[in-house]
Amino acid sequence: MKKRGFTLIELIGIVVIIGLILLVAVPTINNVIERSEENKKQEALNNIYMATENYLMANYDEYSSLDNIGASEYIYVMDLINQQYMDIDELNPNDDESFDSKDVVKVTRNEDNTFSYELTVIE
Repeated sequence: MKKRGFTLIELIGIVVIIGLILLVAVPTINNVIERSEENKKQEALNNIYMATENYLMANYDEYSSLDNIGASEYIYVMDLINQQYMDIDELNPNDDESFDSKDVVKVTRNEDNTFSYELTVIE
């Protein structure tokens, strides 16, 4: 009588092959997820910086000190939200929490007359 099924050796071989596939696939999947999260964070920061730039252009007379190279000003994120330069539902990409009154964007004039932006917290 002939038995149907797999031998123990065949089952061990299948388990080893699946293990090798997982050994290669899991780190690759983790890298894709990490890159995706980093891209999402960078996109959120870019949106905040663009809103800051738009706000700054509309209210530049209040920030005339930025005419000087190396000068810095702080723009409150809540001002950006209240004046509808940003969506109220947007979260802080640094901690995935809602913005509060301590969150600011530091705007600095560079030597090449461009601006740099940094999302930070004022204590």
